[in-house]
Amino acid sequence: MNIVVLGGSPKGEISVTMQYVKYMQQYLSQHDFTIIQAASSVKRLEKNQNDFHEIMKKIGKADLIVWAFPLYYCLVCSGYKRFIELIFERGSEFAFEGKYAVSLSTSINFYDHTAHNYIRSISEDLEMKYIGFFSANMNDIISERGRKKLESFSDFFTGSAEKDVKIPRYSIPLPEYNFSYNPSDVTHQKISTDKKITLVTDSEEGNTGSMIKRLKDCFSEDIEVINLSKLDIKGGCMGCLKCSNKNVCSYSGKDDYIEMFERSVKPADILILAGSIKDRYLSSTWQRFFERSFYNTHKPILDNKHIGMIISGPLQYIPGATEILNGFFQVEGSHVIDIITDESQDSKHIDELIYGLAKRLAICAELGYVSPPTFLGVAGLKIFRDFIWGGGRVVFRADHKFYKKNKIYDFPQRNPFKNVFYQLGYLITGIPFIRKKMEEQMREGMLIPYRRVLKDKLNEN
Repeated sequence: MNIVVLGGSPKGEISVTMQYVKYMQQYLSQHDFTIIQAASSVKRLEKNQNDFHEIMKKIGKADLIVWAFPLYYCLVCSGYKRFIELIFERGSEFAFEGKYAVSLSTSINFYDHTAHNYIRSISEDLEMKYIGFFSANMNDIISERGRKKLESFSDFFTGSAEKDVKIPRYSIPLPEYNFSYNPSDVTHQKISTDKKITLVTDSEEGNTGSMIKRLKDCFSEDIEVINLSKLDIKGGCMGCLKCSNKNVCSYSGKDDYIEMFERSVKPADILILAGSIKDRYLSSTWQRFFERSFYNTHKPILDNKHIGMIISGPLQYIPGATEILNGFFQVEGSHVIDIITDESQDSKHIDELIYGLAKRLAICAELGYVSPPTFLGVAGLKIFRDFIWGGGRVVFRADHKFYKKNKIYDFPQRNPFKNVFYQLGYLITGIPFIRKKMEEQMREGMLIPYRRVLKDKLNEN
């Protein structure tokens, strides 16, 4: 069987992901492997269409495609995303049609599911038959158990392809989208706030540009607009980890990104994102914006910001994109007020939604209200916490200092007094007659501290 691996790391051959690929190649020695470093060579492929078409020819001869990538901000890296965009822009979908596909990732399992869901949807948009995924923790392959799992996965996907199994489609096909949004003049009273508002976009054209104009017109004060497409941003995160010690990036002083982020994004009280759907997410330009913020490493540096988003395109067909955006900002400690789209295809209705978003952003900023995180934020930060406390602090020294200072190391099991209390409680409630009494009074007993709070509040009034 002819297997083509599309490498998704900016580090190419020296990536951790590629070591998993090489192990599979050795294990599946009876099959022919062709490895293409799609992400690390994307700038060349953008400029040289002949090189791109040569890759498509190799893909056209494949029986099975392996999407192999490290996790970058809940997705794939911006270079890999751009490679996928080029496939559709250049009408090369036919090279993938009818082929089997799997995805292989390496990470600390932070939002790995959203990345694999993205790749599955892309595979299905390319009319491929997606067999499944293998999400490896970074060091899994070092253990015998991890290697056995990788071998089993290799046997699983090759066996499935050889037997020509039928695969159901997971994602809903995206609809044609030709709506043109035409904003009306603002008739509502303009909103006034002394809070700093920064709007970041990848384009001021089309519906996105019209929605930006409408939003700006809602406020009395000027909004700073950052157009990522007009900034000098040399590239995406290279995964070099130079930032891990003192948050100094390899790109420092070489392009506009860090200055923009420090000057306009970090100080903002209200942060608004504007963009359009490109395949199954925002554009690779937006993904590059997110991943380049990694010079701050795993620190939640957008704490207490009020986030609004305006997106052009069929977002309701891509629930994974909404989950990524909400999850990312919740881990950052921010409050996502809402995401407004042009999906209603009703200009007047969109006008009202944009004004409503502007109003809510101003109200929340004035109140200083930030909603509590859901599982998306709580679980995500705990993964970072455990990773840094473990071996991660050896490399990410800046994170370790920050986590200690800001008490993100909140392990309940490390409190000796609580441990003694909980252990005594555990032993006592194991006594049969006490356990029976506790179960009889459980529902009422659980409410005692809450009723105390309500009583105190009533006395205040």
